[in-house]
Amino acid sequence: MNMRFWLRTNSGFVKITVSPKRVITWHEFYQTEEGYHSEVQTAWIEDDKVYHRVYTDSQDCDGRTSGTSLYVCPSESLAVREPFNSRYDYTCQGIYLPNWERVSESQRDYAAEAAGY
Repeated sequence: MNMRFWLRTNSGFVKITVSPKRVITWHEFYQTEEGYHSEVQTAWIEDDKVYHRVYTDSQDCDGRTSGTSLYVCPSESLAVREPFNSRYDYTCQGIYLPNWERVSESQRDYAAEAAGY
């Protein structure tokens, strides 16, 4: 059974469809005043739950940073939460977001590592 959910990505809301035994991946990249920001996201289904992994890689005046986060949401909680500020933003009407639970998170600061922190 496919599972569908709304997600904020690429500066807007997108409805994602995940099929069993398939991993979907999407990417966002943009330049900033001081460097860049890149985000790779994947989603897949396991045991009637959707898993969502987000990998970020950025660089600014302080150097490069990266991070990985893993979230999970049971199928019955894929459309339960209104977007933040949805009362003031008409583009959010009718959109209900998943109730993600963070499974793990890691972060790297390459400049701090090079300085011995």
